[in-house]
Amino acid sequence: ENLWHGRRVWTFDGSTLLMQDTEENQSKYPKWCNQKASCGFPIARWAVLFCLSTGSVLEMYLEPMKISERAMFRQFYKLFSPGDIALADRGGCAFYDMAMLMLMQVDGVFRMHASRKVDFQKGYILFEKDHIVEWKKPPFDNKHLSLSRTEYDNLPERIWVRELEFSIESPGFRSKKIIIATTLNDPAIYTKEDLADLYLRRWEAEIDLKHLKTTLKM
Repeated sequence: ENLWHGRRVWTFDGSTLLMQDTEENQSKYPKWCNQKASCGFPIARWAVLFCLSTGSVLEMYLEPMKISERAMFRQFYKLFSPGDIALADRGGCAFYDMAMLMLMQVDGVFRMHASRKVDFQKGYILFEKDHIVEWKKPPFDNKHLSLSRTEYDNLPERIWVRELEFSIESPGFRSKKIIIATTLNDPAIYTKEDLADLYLRRWEAEIDLKHLKTTLKM
């Protein structure tokens, strides 16, 4: 009964951790590039995969700060099963991640990345500020992609993604507009309101991370 539309939802988020100032940690988790050698502590990037319905940690990874959250998130994909849903913030919103998940028969719900422009007058219009558009595969970039050439070539040339916008109303504050991208394209099954409610639950992952860091004194 805790499933969303009968499907499991995994949500992931990332944070940073200050490490004890030991030689081993200094070597494995070097300080950030703008820190002087004599200041600060070793710092690690932390990525955690949660079960949305229970808050349980399914898996976690620690890496040096030079490893991006997106590259760390992709390590979680091997844990997904067909029919699952991945829920995350902007870090997962890219053609490559959407396409990789689709090949695994997994759907994604992500906040739209700021670099992608959205025009709700284009594509197949479902409702106001709710449409389906074509995303084309970007050119291969071996410097920033964190995908091998073989993995890149196995991805489709184009995918169809649903983009929609909703507002968050808070008394005494301006309304905040959120745009999300998802492969849950059937509006008869997944309404705009359903998807908005699901995305807002992504915040639970940040609260879970805060609890873990506070309880474990991290």
